[in-house]
Amino acid sequence: MALGNLIKSWENIMRDDDGVSGTVQVLSQLVWMLFLKVYDLKEDEWELYEDDFESAIPENCRWRNWARGKTQKDKITGDELVDFVNNTLFPTLKELPVTSQSSKRRTIVKEMMAESYNYMKDGVCIRKAVDLLDGINFDDQEEHHSFNMIYETLLRGLQSAGRSGEFYTPRALTQLITEKVNPELGKVTADPCCGSGGMFVQSARFVQVHSNERGVVSVYGQEFNADTWKMAKMNMAIRGIEADLGPYQADTFSAFQNGTLEDVKGFCAVATTQDIAKQDYILTPGRYVGIEEQEDDGEPFEEKMTRLTSELSEMFAKSHELEDEIRKKLGAIGYEI
Repeated sequence: MALGNLIKSWENIMRDDDGVSGTVQVLSQLVWMLFLKVYDLKEDEWELYEDDFESAIPENCRWRNWARGKTQKDKITGDELVDFVNNTLFPTLKELPVTSQSSKRRTIVKEMMAESYNYMKDGVCIRKAVDLLDGINFDDQEEHHSFNMIYETLLRGLQSAGRSGEFYTPRALTQLITEKVNPELGKVTADPCCGSGGMFVQSARFVQVHSNERGVVSVYGQEFNADTWKMAKMNMAIRGIEADLGPYQADTFSAFQNGTLEDVKGFCAVATTQDIAKQDYILTPGRYVGIEEQEDDGEPFEEKMTRLTSELSEMFAKSHELEDEIRKKLGAIGYEI
């Protein structure tokens, strides 16, 4: 289904439900349902390649069981569906036990659902919305790569209709910016107004194309809008991008203007003109935000330095071996170094 038609269908369903009022709630319903749908597809992939795979979501709350169902009879609707969503699905996912030993996936699910809400009151409308999203073939490569465009297309439609919406960065522009920034393998990419994460996705693709490696991009960002922040979290999670978008939506610029911004080591700091003058007016952030305190791993300093220098020495040795091999190969074809 074309994205434009899908969005129209989605809005029509939301319009028929008395519980949904306004753009914010229309977007909110889309975000949590889309997350559970796409996350379920991603679990299929993890289960296929991981011998010790275990779903972070309880079995009865997985999309495949309550939304899709194995048979038509399994597709609950009406009051039964409303009761399940409000009294089983949301309480279960919002209260997922998370400890320091919990998987990152489990943490993401809880964070995503913690601030999500079901505004829909009509179980028939919920079933229509679920079936609409479930009908999207995210297994198709193009649709899988452009799922976040559903969200952006809705924003675009809201703007053109004169309703409250947000501006988004066109994909062509994020591609151009990414090429100019030239993200490198193993480096961190930051975007203080990250939206749904389009810049991060383009950075990951850029690095993959130029290094032929996946999952090697680390990103850091923040987003003011709660639903867009959740979309970005989802975007990063299903693409396997290591992302630190904070535990909740954030807006350091507004906090700075309002005088409520607190210094956080390694993240943000308020610097006076006197502080900047002491740094010879150099605005490199690290000079002001400092370094986040690291948890002591218990390894004595001398032992750690001995271990690290030994590992570095081995790397140097391998580097010299590689240099010699390259010299021999080039010499064999008439190119001496």
